[in-house]
Amino acid sequence: MRSGAPGARLERVSWLAEHIDVGRPRWKQLVLDDGALPWTGVALGLALLWVLLFLVEVQTPNWLYWSGKTVQGSNQGGIVFYRVHGQTYTIDDPGPAPTHPTPETVWYQAGDPSAALLDEPARLIEAGVFVALAGATVITFGVGATRGELHRRRRPALPPLQRRSART
Repeated sequence: MRSGAPGARLERVSWLAEHIDVGRPRWKQLVLDDGALPWTGVALGLALLWVLLFLVEVQTPNWLYWSGKTVQGSNQGGIVFYRVHGQTYTIDDPGPAPTHPTPETVWYQAGDPSAALLDEPARLIEAGVFVALAGATVITFGVGATRGELHRRRRPALPPLQRRSART
């Protein structure tokens, strides 16, 4: 096809797009390349799982551990007494009643101090799951981007673009 013909530019642009990553942003080259695609899929799956767990956590009473405030209370006979802004509140301790007063950490809602939870080791497990899942997502995405870059660099070199003469 002659260079002056209407389809010549389109043919040349399609050849470039096929052999060279023209018009593709750098992040797309790293994330959607052949070597990175499986890793990117796993990272997106982990991110989706993290978001779903977060949405479930927001709807549970344990969300108070993330959004509430803490105050020291005193466990006396299975009832924990705590004070917020000069007002005394109580919460039942489901564990065994101590024989003498013991300190307890109470998490309460800032707008409603009567809505409270006692500090539990389970909140550390929940926090660990959230942090580990977020870390796994970031690491998996990073490995995928690195593999995509290595895969891109290892591609065989393409022949130079052939210029067509105006006479043909």
